[in-house]
Amino acid sequence: MTLNFVHGTENNKKKWFQLCPPPPGMSGAAFTNKIRNELCRQNARHFGLFKVYTTSTTRIPEPFKTELRNSGADICEGDGSAADKIRRAVDILTWGLTAHHPAVTLFISSDPDFASVISALRNRGCRVNLLLHPDAPSSILLDHGVDVLEWKQVFNQAFGDNPAKESALHTTSDDQGVTNSIRQSDSVPLQAPREVELPPPNYDPPTVLRDSLIRSSPQTPSRESDEQESEPSSSQPGLSPASDTNQTTRESSTQQTTVPNPPPQNFEPFRHLVQVLEELNDGSSQWHAWGTVSNRLIELDPDVYKKLGFRRFRPYIQVASKEANIVSIKEPKGGDGEVSLNAREIWNV
Repeated sequence: MTLNFVHGTENNKKKWFQLCPPPPGMSGAAFTNKIRNELCRQNARHFGLFKVYTTSTTRIPEPFKTELRNSGADICEGDGSAADKIRRAVDILTWGLTAHHPAVTLFISSDPDFASVISALRNRGCRVNLLLHPDAPSSILLDHGVDVLEWKQVFNQAFGDNPAKESALHTTSDDQGVTNSIRQSDSVPLQAPREVELPPPNYDPPTVLRDSLIRSSPQTPSRESDEQESEPSSSQPGLSPASDTNQTTRESSTQQTTVPNPPPQNFEPFRHLVQVLEELNDGSSQWHAWGTVSNRLIELDPDVYKKLGFRRFRPYIQVASKEANIVSIKEPKGGDGEVSLNAREIWNV
C-alpha cells in the first residue's frame, strides 16, 4: 500500500507516510490521533494541518479515507509515477524553504527516494524525525542520521520474533480485495542510533505535577470545595470545640502566608486544551465559551481534569491561566466564562 501523509502547521510540522500501513483494526482517526499525541509529547506543540498523498493503483479503502477526512486530512490523488514523486518532493521542499524555524518534520516512510529530500530539509535547519514500520525499515533513510521514533511506542503495539508479513486495514467487504493485496517485505531490525530518549513504561509526569498543585493554596471557592470533599474532618479525639476553633484559625493564618509553588513545568495536562483552542481559532473570534471548550476537552480525554487532581473545568482552566500562562480567561459574570489562547512565547510550560 502506497500512502504519503503530510502533516503540519503554519510554521513547524510535517510528516509523510509510505509503505507503512496502520496496525490492523485501527481506524483513521485513531491512527492520526496517536501520531499527533506522540509528536505533541515529544515537542510540546500542537499539530493541526494534515495532508495525504495516495496513488490510483493502490487506493485507500473508503472507510479509512472517510475517517482521515473527518480527522482533518486533505487527500490528494496521484499516479505513483516518477513525475508524481517529483511533485511531492517539490511540495515538501517548498514547505522547508518557507517554514519559520525551528521547524520539526516527521517522516513515516520506507521509500529511499526521499533520502535526498531529508538531506535538503536538514540543511535548512529542520529537525527531521523518522518513524518506520517494523516490517519495512529503510537502511538508506536511517543512514541519514535522523531521530528515530519507535513504532510500538507510538501505537502501543507489541511485535513478536516473527512479525506478520501481511497487514490488513479495518475495512468493509467492498475494500477487502484492496487490503488483501497489501504485502510487506521481510523484517529487518532497526539498528540506527536513537537520538530521541523515550520515557520508561512507568513514567508518570502528571503525578509530580498533581502533588505540587494540591499543596498550593486554593485560588477560587470552586477549587477549595474540591479539596474539602476529599479531605477528612479536622476534628480529632481529645480536642474541645474551642481548641478545634483555635486550630482552624492557626491553619487559616498559615495558609495565607504560604508562598505559592513555582509554575508547572509539564505540558501534558494542557495538550488537549491547546488542541481544542487552536481548532476553535479557525473562526473569527479568539475568545471561546467555557462550556464549548469543556465539552470538547471531555470528548478528547474524559480524565483531563483528574490529571491535575480536579473534578471540574473551572479550577483546571485557572491553573492553565494563572500558573501555566497558556490561556487568558474571563470569569463568568451572569453567564458563561470565556477563554483565549496566549502566544507560545509567554507559556510557563
